[in-house]
Amino acid sequence: MGAYEDAEGERTVLFADIARSKAHSLRHDADVDADWKSTCLNLVAQWGKAFGGRERQGREGDAIWLELSRPGDPAVLCAAAVQVHTRGLRTLGVARVSWGLYVAVNHDQLRNRGGHVMGVCLDVAAELAKQHKQDDDAITRVLVRPQAWNLCSPALRELLPAFREPVVIAPDEPDGSFVPREAADPAAIVRRWCAHVSAAAATIAAGASEPQAGAGPVVVESERGDSG
Repeated sequence: MGAYEDAEGERTVLFADIARSKAHSLRHDADVDADWKSTCLNLVAQWGKAFGGRERQGREGDAIWLELSRPGDPAVLCAAAVQVHTRGLRTLGVARVSWGLYVAVNHDQLRNRGGHVMGVCLDVAAELAKQHKQDDDAITRVLVRPQAWNLCSPALRELLPAFREPVVIAPDEPDGSFVPREAADPAAIVRRWCAHVSAAAATIAAGASEPQAGAGPVVVESERGDSG
């Protein structure tokens, strides 16, 4: 859990913002609205835990951000799972479990000052998630900053093509505009990951069923850490 042992440094974060939440708050009772938002953010948090993520500080409004215990694949896989899950829930047509999310992944510097976490990693992730919100697919995709994409496995990078155009976060800064990577089909990423897990499980099972001569009992231990 090395990333969690330090208070600050380079980190990978996932940022998710609930789409059209202001309109929802105007149309519904305050308690109904609060429950709707809280349940959505809880869903994101639970997926985060499955992939080794945690909330570093209290939530504010209709957004959540998670720090991942390891850079690379886990954040993108988590984001893809969240988008697939919420898309499936929307098909049910049940208003209380219908959410859209703007989601982004970033890797950069964070700082901790008296328990308040801040830094360019979180700032850029929040802005990236909200880019091109008017797009029809804005609530089904995941945008990934190149710094986070570079840390992913080659197999996953293949599934994250360049976004159609640069995004502008801070027009007057040298690094204020860049071309993010896009998970336009999160379901394809989830399928690839599931196939990988199934293949790994089959390999482990095959090894466990064929003990070598002279060897003791085969014991399979889970990898330390929270990452999924």
